Amino acid sequence: MRTIRTLFYIFPLVFLFSSCHEYLDKTPEAEVTDMDVFGTYPSFQGYLDHNYALLIDLCTYGGGHPFTMFWGGESASLYNDLSQRYNRGDFWRLVTPQTYSYYNSNSMGRYGVGIDRVAGIWSGGWNGIRRSNETLKNLDLMVGGSQEEKDLIKGQALFFRAFFHGQIIKGFGGMMYVDTVFSPSDDMKLPRLSYHESVEKIVADLDKAIPLLPKDWDDTGPGSQRIGANTGRITKGAALAYKQETLLYAASPLMNGFSGNAFEYNIDYAKRSAEAGWEVLKLAEVDGIYGLNTWADYSRNFHNSNDGSVVYSKETILARLHYKIYTNYPGVPSSSHLVVNMRRTYLPRYLGGVRQHHTANQLYMDKFEMSDGTKYMVEYDYDDNKRWVNRDPRFDYTFAVDREKLGNNARSVNNGHFAAHADARPANLHASHAMIQKYLCWGMNSRDRQERLYRPSTPILRLPDVYLMYAEAVTVAYVADGKAPGATLTAVDAVNRVRTRAGMPVCAATPSPVPA
Repeated sequence: MRTIRTLFYIFPLVFLFSSCHEYLDKTPEAEVTDMDVFGTYPSFQGYLDHNYALLIDLCTYGGGHPFTMFWGGESASLYNDLSQRYNRGDFWRLVTPQTYSYYNSNSMGRYGVGIDRVAGIWSGGWNGIRRSNETLKNLDLMVGGSQEEKDLIKGQALFFRAFFHGQIIKGFGGMMYVDTVFSPSDDMKLPRLSYHESVEKIVADLDKAIPLLPKDWDDTGPGSQRIGANTGRITKGAALAYKQETLLYAASPLMNGFSGNAFEYNIDYAKRSAEAGWEVLKLAEVDGIYGLNTWADYSRNFHNSNDGSVVYSKETILARLHYKIYTNYPGVPSSSHLVVNMRRTYLPRYLGGVRQHHTANQLYMDKFEMSDGTKYMVEYDYDDNKRWVNRDPRFDYTFAVDREKLGNNARSVNNGHFAAHADARPANLHASHAMIQKYLCWGMNSRDRQERLYRPSTPILRLPDVYLMYAEAVTVAYVADGKAPGATLTAVDAVNRVRTRAGMPVCAATPSPVPA
């Protein structure tokens, strides 16, 4: 009996070890070589395409809910969550390992869905930088592509290397600039650069990328084969606009001061930003590549119309596209992960939310002018006939106030709900009695349930950003009624492009002295 038992154990082992060599053997056809990856344009582009998935759309961030303080300051937190900490200036929470945040490496580790799973600015950024460097290192291996295809690959890689470094220094200050692929034996202790030294490295890469990138991908050889299929790829306009933004940040009093200079604008950086901004605006004003959406289509900047379409328009310069976000979510049948986040963030329970994390920031609301262009007065806060009517049309689009509806069958917004939460929390001194509806589709509530094909978007760069950044840089460098060299728009003209789209009265320039 012992012999039979012994043989019972031996035979499987003999079979296992006798077959191990054959099982682990790989045929030559199974090997993936560098030439398989980098030898042709389609495979090479497929390798680099992973960097597009590392672009961050802020709608997807914040663990259980998006981080709205990065969207424009329109929110105030109702709960003792991360947003409230940031509002109080506790910015260390952005980078601690325990935080699901914009910069943390685990930002969406458990909350990401499908292609929307991203890694955060820190780990995702370094991942994208290495992939960009691998791309540039292996560019000569592309033997099956045209010069135009090589240029397109190189231009994208240079942009991404600059972009991810730029995102990292926004949160961590000056950083080493990694422009090589490390091997295990390399010394990886690169010197940390100052903020402005990092900026110069970023701008240098962008300057190399700009002439290699197309204005419109449909006008390229690869793009012409499938018109519209390359929507969202990096363009000349995206590289120029990111250069403009990077230089404007470098010009700011804060960055100038923390770089060892006076806490005042750096005029040289402002001039360079204005020049880059005008190059982008020429693509809109002269070439017609970009243009402002009509007011009727304003929502296309932030979400679709429940038609399942990708949120992208002529106004978009750089954005992370959501092609597929629809999925079932535990406890919420036939719903999207992002829909759950948005409803949880903005809607109270009686409108279908899990719990409402954010209300409108009263200080932000007060910045919206009256419809005639006059300044909103704080004393209007106590008069419902003035604080919510005859305001800038963008106010009505951004906020939902007492007795408004968010759908055909929805219950009305209840001012008392916001009052109960906002007034009961002393830490939220700027919470208001209104809710944010900017990113919500009509009918996105517990009764209409019209969110099945909803897709949100918070573009990284769009045309109004360029107009307003240009206006700031020109005002600093050349005064409000001045222009960048060769430009046809003054700073005031640029601001008025954005205002008139919403139906607001134009601003007039007040002549001021030329900066020293």
